[in-house]
Amino acid sequence: MDTVTSLAIGIVVAEEIARNIKSRQKGYTYSLAVVVDKLKVIDFVNDEPHAKLTSITIYNDGKDEVYASVNTYVKNAPIKPHEILNVEFREPLIEKLYLDVDEGKTAVVRIFGIY
Repeated sequence: MDTVTSLAIGIVVAEEIARNIKSRQKGYTYSLAVVVDKLKVIDFVNDEPHAKLTSITIYNDGKDEVYASVNTYVKNAPIKPHEILNVEFREPLIEKLYLDVDEGKTAVVRIFGIY
C-alpha cells in the first residue's frame, strides 16, 4: 500500500470516529434540584436521562458546603454556599455524580448537564 492510500484510509477512519463521537452527543439539557443531607449518588446512565453527560454545572444554593465528585466518590474540595462548579469534557464521560455534606449539614443543589 502506498503512502497516499494509507493516508486516505487514515483520514476516513478518523472522520468516522469523529462522526460516532458527535452522534453520541445529543445536545440535550438535563436539570435536577436535590436536597443533600447525606451521600447522594445520581446515576445518569441507569436513571434519567439514560446517557452519559458531556458537561455539568452544579450550583450550591444551600447554607452549607457540599462535596461533589464525578464518576468516583471523593470528599475533598467543597463547593461553598452560592458557589458554582463546572465540569466539562469533549465527549460524554460523566456517568455518576456524588454529592455529600458533613454530618448534620444540608445543601440545596441545582444541577444542569448536557448529554
